[in-house]
Amino acid sequence: LAAALDAARTIADLSRRNAELAALNRVAELAGEATDLSAFFARASEVLREAAGGEGVATDVLDEAAGELVYAHVRGPPADVAARFDHAALAGPLGDIMRERTPTVAEGDPSGPLARLAPLGFRSYAWVPLLARSRPVGILATGFRAPAGEVRARLDLLSAVGAHVAAAIESQRLLGDLRRRAEELSLLNEVGRALVETLDFEHVLGAGVRNLARIVDAPDAYLALASADGSCLEVRAAAGSHPEHLGRRLPLDPPGDNLPALVFHGREPLVVEDGEDDPRINQALRALTGGRGYLGLPLVVRDRTIGSVLIVDPRGPRLFTPAEVE
Repeated sequence: LAAALDAARTIADLSRRNAELAALNRVAELAGEATDLSAFFARASEVLREAAGGEGVATDVLDEAAGELVYAHVRGPPADVAARFDHAALAGPLGDIMRERTPTVAEGDPSGPLARLAPLGFRSYAWVPLLARSRPVGILATGFRAPAGEVRARLDLLSAVGAHVAAAIESQRLLGDLRRRAEELSLLNEVGRALVETLDFEHVLGAGVRNLARIVDAPDAYLALASADGSCLEVRAAAGSHPEHLGRRLPLDPPGDNLPALVFHGREPLVVEDGEDDPRINQALRALTGGRGYLGLPLVVRDRTIGSVLIVDPRGPRLFTPAEVE
């Protein structure tokens, strides 16, 4: 009887291991085939639920610009309940798990630190940090009806699946970077063609400022050149909704709260996320552009500053990224 029980236990362990390996193989296949990240998450979540017994699966992806984790996919809980957890601050528990890079299992306790997760209806939870080339890219979260002790036995499977999910996220990110770089180079090529196709100075300035706005997907942009006497900047080209600002003059001295002048004198790009409460945007400039997010760029030729470009997003606060500034 003991031998039979031992054999049955061994066969059960082997069967479970084979099922886990089959699930891992399937997730790896899905990752290799993935062209759409959301579709991959959906199919991989289903495989994981069947193999690990999880009742709910969520993939949170790191949004470095916003400084938070954002749901990329969720399966299991009702949509209205899951929506309450669609964002998580990096300063919170999930951020700690991601920074420590250690899978974590915890049992839901209505009176404990996981009380806020009670509406999801799970008994225990597992969180696996998603790492791509040793860099955290997100969190794989799974909810279980089983106790935490049973879930810990499934951490190896969850971690292995997490490695494939992280690789898929990183591949899509790299592909997105390549596409964006190709688009940028295409736009830069258009600017180059505009520069050599005509000797019309105003046409060249107009083409340049329009393409600058396109590169960062901003509605408005202005190009201002220093006046002959160096007392002011004169708007010589405009793209967007305020062509009437052509010919406007902005004083250069003192720069004070005049962003184009600050850029001109500082010779460095400047980003203002929200001009409504930033001291570098004076009332006149705010009224002139109607903007919220600003990016100022100096125009430098042979170590001499000749003007500045102001890119404006009036749709709301806008944090221009380092890649966009570059």
